[in-house]
Amino acid sequence: MSSESQDTPERVAQLVRAEIDAASYIPLLEVLAPFLVTPIERALFGWGADRPRVRCWVVADLGPEREGTTLVYCAGGQGAHADHWGIVKKTDDWVGRDDSWFSCLEDAAISAGIWHGALPAEYEIR
Repeated sequence: MSSESQDTPERVAQLVRAEIDAASYIPLLEVLAPFLVTPIERALFGWGADRPRVRCWVVADLGPEREGTTLVYCAGGQGAHADHWGIVKKTDDWVGRDDSWFSCLEDAAISAGIWHGALPAEYEIR
């Protein structure tokens, strides 16, 4: 049984909390608080010739800041590096481009454009 099949809204919420606690460049809880939602499961098309369905979880709805944009978690990972945290449009039925997937929620939030402050000189996407 894969870890993906063991995901529940509660487990995904715990992963979000761990990501918030691990943030090192921005005050992630403060930035994400207005957008966090109880994790909602979505089946999106992935990559490949057969475009398999991929189980993802919406963890933040950026509506007031970036209409139609969500932050998602995917246990199996997506993109070129099989990253777990992505930026996906609400209206899209697929996981999106490689450059929309990140190894940490903090980088996804920054890349989604909801952080308006300065970033430290040493910041780089992980």
